[in-house]
Amino acid sequence: MSSTPTLLLSPSVNARLSRLCDAQYPHEIGGFLLGTMDINYSAFDIFPVINTSQNSTREFQEHPWGKLWAQLYSKMAGVPTIGRYHSHPNGTIVSEGDVRACGRELHLWIIHHGLGKHTYVAALNLRHIEVAVQTTQMETKRVMLMGDKLHLGDVYLTKSGNLEAAQLADHLLRLDEKSRRAYMAALTAPPNPRRVDNLVTYAELAVMISSTPSTVREWMKPCIKQGLVIGLHGGIRAVHTTG
Repeated sequence: MSSTPTLLLSPSVNARLSRLCDAQYPHEIGGFLLGTMDINYSAFDIFPVINTSQNSTREFQEHPWGKLWAQLYSKMAGVPTIGRYHSHPNGTIVSEGDVRACGRELHLWIIHHGLGKHTYVAALNLRHIEVAVQTTQMETKRVMLMGDKLHLGDVYLTKSGNLEAAQLADHLLRLDEKSRRAYMAALTAPPNPRRVDNLVTYAELAVMISSTPSTVREWMKPCIKQGLVIGLHGGIRAVHTTG
């Protein structure tokens, strides 16, 4: 059995990369892959970065603040960055020079052949590796539970290099890691058909994040203070705010 790892893409990452390629065509897109690293590399989230190249139809030049911005998102979501990606519009192949330029970092190329048509090429440690798109129900559920829709799309980078956030994202950035973890789990909790009010109880949330109801209650206090959730009959409900 080969020891060469494989890059596994979740269905949501596959769909998002395809949409981004279609939306920006014929310009190159790029950004960061987020996920886990064990025997294989598993990507279940991405962080797009602005292409600042003056010749964006032929090259991708990462915004100088792109890495810092991606690290902020990674810390917020609790998911590490595992590599980078960028597209080659018009089906441009990946050369050995491209692989060498990426060094020992994991890098994914999206070879974009037209609307909805693309293939993947990846390299690690100066060697090409296999790319596989996961389609199992378990993988899809895992993506949903990671909370990748955490309103960080409302964080903007200004021309002066400062970060500006919409109200909800700004509140989330002020929370400590444990409180953010509890709130993220509450946001991504599946509906409970047995509850008319559709609330998530502290006990249910404790099971989701492997903790105790009393501990979760303490972690949620800063969230409630920030106005992110409302406690009601032992349950919590997200407050949807806009900036």
